[in-house]
Order: sequence, then C-alpha cells, then structure tokens
Amino acid sequence: RSVTISKVGVDLNMGDNEVRPFDDTQDYKDGGPKTGTSSGDNIRTVFPFPLFATAEVLVQKLSGPAVKVPPPVLQETGCIDKEYFGMLAAEKGPYITNVPPHFPQDHAADRIERCCKTQEIAQTVHGAVSLDLKAMQAYVAQTDKVVACLPTIGYMNMPGPPNDCGGTMVCNGAVILTEDRIFMFGSNSNQEASASDFISGTTFCTYICCCLPCCYGFCGCIEPCKVTSFNYKQVALRENKDFQDSVRLSTTKVSIKSTSMTQITREYTAGKIPSDGCCKPCCDLCFMCCTCCSGICEPFFYHGSHTFQYSDDGSQMKNLTIESMSERTVGHDDMAWGLMDEMALASLLTDPKTKDLFKKDTNSLECRSLFLKKFGSKFSVEQCQKKVQNLTQGLKTKDLCTSKSVMTINITHWDAASQKIRTTVAVCDPSQVKPEDLMKFQVDASVAKNSMDDSLFKTSASDVAGPKTTTGFGGGGGGILQ
Repeated sequence: RSVTISKVGVDLNMGDNEVRPFDDTQDYKDGGPKTGTSSGDNIRTVFPFPLFATAEVLVQKLSGPAVKVPPPVLQETGCIDKEYFGMLAAEKGPYITNVPPHFPQDHAADRIERCCKTQEIAQTVHGAVSLDLKAMQAYVAQTDKVVACLPTIGYMNMPGPPNDCGGTMVCNGAVILTEDRIFMFGSNSNQEASASDFISGTTFCTYICCCLPCCYGFCGCIEPCKVTSFNYKQVALRENKDFQDSVRLSTTKVSIKSTSMTQITREYTAGKIPSDGCCKPCCDLCFMCCTCCSGICEPFFYHGSHTFQYSDDGSQMKNLTIESMSERTVGHDDMAWGLMDEMALASLLTDPKTKDLFKKDTNSLECRSLFLKKFGSKFSVEQCQKKVQNLTQGLKTKDLCTSKSVMTINITHWDAASQKIRTTVAVCDPSQVKPEDLMKFQVDASVAKNSMDDSLFKTSASDVAGPKTTTGFGGGGGGILQ
C-alpha cells in the first residue's frame, strides 16, 4: 500500500477511501461524525467532530459576545447575576476550600446574601452616570440634521487642551455626522467585584483526648472548647469615563481605512484514552483492610479552615486595547493543554467519585462546577467539555478561526484647544459597521455644504488661526482655517 501526501488530500490507493483533510462534507455525509474504536479508524477519520460544521455557525460565533474565562458574575449593566453567583458561592462550590473536607463552618446562604447585597448597594449609589448614545443622537437630531452615525470601539490621538490631548481611549461610542459638524462620543465603564471568606477553628482541649491519638487536639465534642476566628471582605467598584468632542466640517478632512483578515486552522492527532486506573480488585477493597477511629469521631472533629475567594473585573475595559477588540479567535485547541492539565482532567474522568457524573452529562451543574474549580482561570467550561469529548475519543484536535477587522475614520482637523493640526482616528466597531457604511460616511462628509474645499485656502490671512501658510494642510507653517 502506498501513501501519497499532497496539498489537496491523502491518497491511500483504496478506491472509495480517498479523503480530503478539513472537508466537513466528508464528516457528515453519512449523517454524523465518524468515530472509531481503534487506531486504524482514527487514522481514516478526516475530522471527527468539528466545532463549526457550517460557515453560518462560524459567522454567528464570531459576531457573538466574547467568551470570558472565568465567566463574570457582573452583567454589562453592572448588576450581579444572583443565580450564577449562587452556584459559585454555594456550599462545596468551585471556589470553596475546606481543610479537612468535613470542616463544618461553611455558611453559604449568609455568604451569598452578603456578597450580592454589597454589589447591589454599590450599583444603586453609583447609578447610570454614563452618557447614553441614543439620547445624544436624539438631541443632536433636534439641533441639526443627522447624516450618518457609526458605532466605534475607541479613539486615537484625541483632541483636547495641551495637557490632556493626543491620548488613546478604548470605549463604546459613535461618530455622528451632521451637515456642518462631526461629533465624537465615547463611554468607558468598569465594574469590579471581589469577595473572600476565611474561617478557621480549633479547640482548647489539647490533652483531653489523649486516649485517642488520632483525635489528639482536635476533638470538639465539648462546645465551650471550640475556638473560631473569621474574616469576611467584599469589594464593589464602579467607575465611568466619557469623552465627547466635535469639529467643524469646514476645517476637517475625512478619510477612511479598512483592513480585514480571516484564518482557519484545523489539526488533529492521536491521543491517549484515559484508563479507569488499576484493575486489581484489592484496590477497590483496600478501605476494608483497616479500621480507623476517624470515621467514628468525624462529627466531633473541630480543627481546620474554610476559604472562599472570588474576583471578577467585569467588562475588563481597563485592560483592553483597540487591537484586542478588533481581533476575535473562536474555537478549541487541545495543544494549549499542558500535561498537568490533561492529568487533572483525566483524574476527574477516572475518579470513582466523579466519573459517573461525566458519563451522564458534562453540562450538568455538578460537572460545570468541577470544571470551574479545576480550570476556572485557564479554560472555559465549553473548552473543558470539548476536551473531554476529544480525550474519550483518543484524539487531540485544533479547530480555530481568527478574524481581524480594523475600520478607521481619520479626521484631520484644526484642534483649537491645543492650537495645532490633529488627525483623530475613530476606530469603528467591526461587528456593527460594514465597509459600505464607511464609504458612505466619507462621501457624505466630503460633499456636505460646509465641508472643506480648496476655495477656503484663498481666505485672507486674518481668517487663519495659525501662521500664514501657502500649503494648507500638512504645510510647513502648520496654519489652518477656522
């Protein structure tokens, strides 16, 4: 049997077995993905279960909101998601650590109420202080005719006074074009929530239980002997930053620039299917070989600690850049999982206490809680579910799509506040603005009745804000007309 590898496919010289990698129609032509039980079947499988079987599914995923790891408890409005936080902060939840596991001081209901109340009070006191785009657009329409309005995700080289200009701001806003002005608007809001509980307990009676060496110093059967210390902390932060400015079309030149890129990467290779551990019967029965008094005295143990720790930076706007908001990557990559990560996941799939949960439904509340506890800061729940699917099939897959789109409006104008020519760049939201919208905006701005034209440069020197120049925009003198 000869094997020929080329760019278009793999020819196994087996007639109907000719396959073409990354061709989704091959995967689904028989009504579903091909899954094999032997290594030979895996070799012949083209792509067993791609995340995005059709282009429509991929486009929908790219246009949807970005997945945050771990999922935030704060909604975009700043309010807390009580139902979701109730799962995170519940007894034995993903952010709970009890040492030993049966340490009794875990007051989940009080913790949830305390944390949610703090966030609600902060949101009520802070209120909705950001500028509202719809309200601003409606007010501009009352004073002037709105020609176009394009949503933006940020500004570069912002206008303003000498000590507060030229900066970059990541924000949700818009550029509004009227018959004689361009209004630039942006709003950046940041919400943060964090909470921590720490409870520790021990006993005074360190010599009472000398008859039971394994209970020495930890017996809490006498209530007055118990000693408890605790510390609770909740933090709620709300902050807003708004930007608004306008320039006259008579002193403005508008140009646009748009770039886009899409890249799909698909790869799969053989992996190791996790085993169920040791097959010897003695391993399942070893707990019967010895008897320890800890099981009898467990209700009376009182020595250990309880910890709850959670932090959520909400929209993460303060850490975002315009470049990161213009690029989206969706999909799954098994190669991003390290050896220790795979071992941790395999332990969940083979542990007698948890393996039955994953056999039933990996999307159950118990499984999602375990995923968050093990991998909450590295991988999303959906990525963990896909990894489980691949691990049980004995495969490693990469199915990624990266889309980058940068659409900018370059507004060259005379900045009266800083007394200089400035090109402010408004970066449009690629999920809401189309290339034809940019084209129309530039055409409308250039043909407006008050737009800058060559005749304006023939005005006398008394109408020039800066030193006289014969070159207009970009000239050596740097002057420009008001």
